[in-house]
Amino acid sequence: MEIKNKIVSKTSLSENEFNDYLNQLKDAKSVLVSYKSVLTNLINEAKNFNLDKYTLESSNNFNNKINKLYSQINNLMNIDFEKLNNFKNIINQYKNELIKCVDELIKYINNKINLTDYQYYSPESENIYRSNLKELKNNFINNENLHNKFSYEDDIKKINDYEQNLFKLSDEILKLIQEKKNNPDLIYFTESSKNNYFNKLDEMTNLIKNNWKLITRNNKINYILKINKFYDILITNGKFIKQTLNNSKNINSNIYTKKTYQEYLLKINEIDLEYLENNKYTKADIDKVNKKLNEAYKILKTYL
Repeated sequence: MEIKNKIVSKTSLSENEFNDYLNQLKDAKSVLVSYKSVLTNLINEAKNFNLDKYTLESSNNFNNKINKLYSQINNLMNIDFEKLNNFKNIINQYKNELIKCVDELIKYINNKINLTDYQYYSPESENIYRSNLKELKNNFINNENLHNKFSYEDDIKKINDYEQNLFKLSDEILKLIQEKKNNPDLIYFTESSKNNYFNKLDEMTNLIKNNWKLITRNNKINYILKINKFYDILITNGKFIKQTLNNSKNINSNIYTKKTYQEYLLKINEIDLEYLENNKYTKADIDKVNKKLNEAYKILKTYL
């Protein structure tokens, strides 16, 4: 504008003055920056934008969009002020679409807390799980700069690892079954009844292992009662001994001499007095009874 005013104020120009003003105009033109140059600089800034704190997927989307925008601008011959502002808005929109790693981690934690089906886990472990995840979420929020695309996978793993704190109710039942099988008092029950008992426990074990979601908070007690009911299958060694002795008393006395049969019964009754049904007896005790019964049988003599 200053050069223009100087020229307008003169009625004529000498050759030297003309050349001098021409050079001044060239110098002035050289400092002009085109809208396209401004936009190109903005694109280059966007291409060098630090994406460390954003997720890999959103960063890749951002870079792809910026590269397409760069190609689009290069194909434009003229860019005016309005187009410049439009492109500025587009670049800002792309930046706004970037997702911070911390925001994605917090969203992931919230989904874990709210979408986990807790009916299959113990209430105690649920409380621990929720508490751990909330503590981890606060750590992410308060230390945003420490959680970026370089730590993202490790952070996700850390969140998932807390699932190990959830104790399945099915595991609780399986543990109960194992405790039943390892009960030291089982030595006081007959081998055949123990085999039947173990078979029932094994059937239940396989059923639960094949479908761990079978056990919920609502039905857990029913399975416990059902497992406890299996105990009724067991026959104590004491009861078995008593049944054996009773059977020994009920033999056909007609085929034996009266004297030997009476001696035999006395012997059986002596053995019977040694053993009480409610006492705890092992297989070794059963073997002893069988040995004594075999000795008693030797007393018996037939008429022939």
